Amino acid sequence: MACVCLRSLVRPLVRSVIAGHVSVSFVESLCYGRRMGNPVPDSKMPVLVAFVMVVTGIALAAVHGLVHGSIPGGVIAAGGAIPACYGMWKGIQQETQGTLAMSVAAVLVCLAVGAVLIVLRVVSWLH
Repeated sequence: MACVCLRSLVRPLVRSVIAGHVSVSFVESLCYGRRMGNPVPDSKMPVLVAFVMVVTGIALAAVHGLVHGSIPGGVIAAGGAIPACYGMWKGIQQETQGTLAMSVAAVLVCLAVGAVLIVLRVVSWLH
C-alpha cells in the first residue's frame, strides 16, 4: 500500500522534472530537507557583530565625552568578545586561517577598547 502511494507521488514529479517544469534542486530539497544556500556557513558575521559592539561602545562613550570614558560603553565594547570567541570557535572548526585571525583580532580589540573606556571613566572619577 505504501509503495503504491509513494509511486503515485514520484511518477508525476519525475515527469515534471523531465519536462522542465520543476527544477532538480527543488526535488533534492524535498528529498533531503531544506539546506542552507552556502555549504560552508559564513563565520565572519560574529566578527562583524563584535566590531559593531566596539563602535557602539565608543559612540556611547563619546556622548559623555570620549576622554572621560564610559562604563556602559566599556561593558558593551568588551561584550563584543563573546561573538568574537564564537567566531574563533567556528574558524577552528572550519580550519580557516582568515576567519580565525579576524576573530582573534576582534577579541583583542574588544577587550582593549572595553578596558580603556572603563579605566578612563574610573580615572575621571578619581580626578
